[in-house]
Amino acid sequence: MDRISNLPDSLQNHIVSFLPLKDAIICSVLSKQWSHVCSSLSNLDFIEIGFRVSRECFKSIVDQILSRHDGSDIRKFCLMVSPFEDEFLSLLHVNTWISFALRHNVQELYMFISSNRPEDLLQAVQPQPQIQFPCAMFTCATLTSLTLVASYKKLKFPPDTRFPVLKKMTLWMISFADEYLTNKFFSDFSCPMLNDLFIRYCKIKNITTLNISFSSLKHFSLYENLSHSYKINLSAPNLLEFVYIGMYPPDIISRTFSSLVSATFKGEGNPYDLDDVSNCPRKILQELRNVETLALLGSFIEFLNRDQYFRSSLPTPYHSLKYLQLGMDAYQNQGHELIFLLRNCPNIQRLSITYHPLKTTCLNMLSLKEYWPCKEFLAGDLLKYLTTVEIQKFQGSRSQLDIVRFLLQSASNLEKMTIIWLDEEHQDLETRTRVFQELLNFTKVSPQVEVLLFTQEGVAYDPK
Repeated sequence: MDRISNLPDSLQNHIVSFLPLKDAIICSVLSKQWSHVCSSLSNLDFIEIGFRVSRECFKSIVDQILSRHDGSDIRKFCLMVSPFEDEFLSLLHVNTWISFALRHNVQELYMFISSNRPEDLLQAVQPQPQIQFPCAMFTCATLTSLTLVASYKKLKFPPDTRFPVLKKMTLWMISFADEYLTNKFFSDFSCPMLNDLFIRYCKIKNITTLNISFSSLKHFSLYENLSHSYKINLSAPNLLEFVYIGMYPPDIISRTFSSLVSATFKGEGNPYDLDDVSNCPRKILQELRNVETLALLGSFIEFLNRDQYFRSSLPTPYHSLKYLQLGMDAYQNQGHELIFLLRNCPNIQRLSITYHPLKTTCLNMLSLKEYWPCKEFLAGDLLKYLTTVEIQKFQGSRSQLDIVRFLLQSASNLEKMTIIWLDEEHQDLETRTRVFQELLNFTKVSPQVEVLLFTQEGVAYDPK
């Protein structure tokens, strides 16, 4: 018995709203009683690759769905297409569909111009065609969330942009070239209520200073895959979380980092590729006084390691810091930087270290080096609030063992230390057993500490 077909239209529409658009279309053609369901959908996801039809057929489907819409508001409109401007799909068609959503008070707009060719995503330095979306999109009074992904196409901004109720904005692989319009776009003038800003792998050229000024911004992340020469001037007095991932630490000017609760910085470039290491990492840390969670990942620590003035640049401790995440090298003498950071984190409760893998042949040679003078280990009750330590991709180098020893001798209330070994097929079991036994024999100032050893697969190791 078909009871669903006898439900009120409002309930039928609610049920269908949870289905992918392709399945909703199938429902509408199976029965006359369901033929109307696509006319009042509030969530419209037009993903070209998901329909698995020709471009001409995809265009026809979109046109038919929109032409049958009953005029009700659209909550979410998502359009994902491969590069257009062919005989079946052009920018004119795309802009017509976007304009339709705007006329129906769309709240969430997702625009993806994907690429069929992987090499397109790597050609950020090559000139790309300019695209212009409807001007009404940049002054929409109903948008609360906007996502634009453009595969490094240059987006032409109108002279005035105004999103009065926009709360979240994600920009992915977009080219910005006009400094005045770009800085105006990233300001309260354009988005007075913006809370979340995500900039992913965008191309920013002909811009000396990128100004980002939002009084209500709470979460901001910036990902870059190329080195850049511009400065970042950030003004966000209510910012709570900041994430930066890029080749090298950013040259960032900010008087608002004091509001941050969580900060993440990841360097993906090699510090030794630079003739002169800048003071950017040091300047960043000087501003992070009130963070509770801090992550310095990738090669960020090595940038600090190469800065001869780093250790004299932190005059006051990080009293609020509770959780510290670090990315470290097994083959670099970074122990001094670790100790210096920990000495400036008197209330730290949790420490997580992830090592960069190193070939065993190099590891064996480097294990012969003494990394720290013995006096570095005589730290006393330095980390009395530290209760949890997690170490990942451990390989048993001398520097890694020294760090474990230091932590066990400096944390009087440590409860658990979890070490996850980086499995390598060519590493003999005898060497690993010897390292594990040495770990367990280290002096521990905490009477209740439990040292747990695991493989990468999560299998506990018992050397007995």
